[in-house]
Amino acid sequence: MKQQAGYFTPAALTLSVVTAALADGIPQGVPVRRALWLGAVSTVCLCILSALAAAALRDKAPSLAVRLALTAGLFMELVHTLVQAQGLCTAEFSSMALLGFLPLLLWAGWCIRPASWNASARVLWWFVAVGGVVCLLGLAGQLHWYRLFTPAQPTGTNWSVPVYAEYFAGALLCSTRSARHTVWLPVWGFAVQAAALMGSALLFGSGAYPRLELLRAWSGGSFSRMDALLLLLWLLCAVYRVAMLCAAIRLLWQQPEAEVQP
Repeated sequence: MKQQAGYFTPAALTLSVVTAALADGIPQGVPVRRALWLGAVSTVCLCILSALAAAALRDKAPSLAVRLALTAGLFMELVHTLVQAQGLCTAEFSSMALLGFLPLLLWAGWCIRPASWNASARVLWWFVAVGGVVCLLGLAGQLHWYRLFTPAQPTGTNWSVPVYAEYFAGALLCSTRSARHTVWLPVWGFAVQAAALMGSALLFGSGAYPRLELLRAWSGGSFSRMDALLLLLWLLCAVYRVAMLCAAIRLLWQQPEAEVQP
């Protein structure tokens, strides 16, 4: 039986998934109601697959092939997040600072225990909650519900489902007691995508706008630009995700065999 100490909490993995989902694009050219139905069905399928993976890995030593597959998935997520974060730094802040402290970031992720990242996740969740409330308050006055039902909505089929390595690695990254909660990680990914899709439709109607335009439309009456602060918050979460994924890869390979019983 795996012990609680030395493993990630479901909240830490959820923050990682939410960070990735916030950066990924929303469906373009798909009616809102159809996109939500497709997303809900896809989420149910992913939850089932995640539950099957958790059941297969629970209390069992993973094979070399499983470790390699999960490591490849986690590493691809790490690289993808780095590319997104650096692209944002370059485009919005004209900065290469992320590459400057990348070695230190990877070293910290490799050396610091998961318990420390769990504590950081709890703090970051408060920042994310406050940022979400601030964003909603700044956009609330511009939302128009009738735009969800405009007959001019496009009928494209370019739908994509966000799939992240955390969905299937949760059983090995969390303790046995909390691993069952990682089955619901796809719900969080879909919730972020659905919120962004509905926000875009309520603000812009059927027009295809980048997700960043949701932040640029923010207005609080006294000043109109909140996108820089919210983007910095996402960058902070992205830095956390990179370090956490690095720690997850180490945990995947250094998990003591004595803690896994048949």
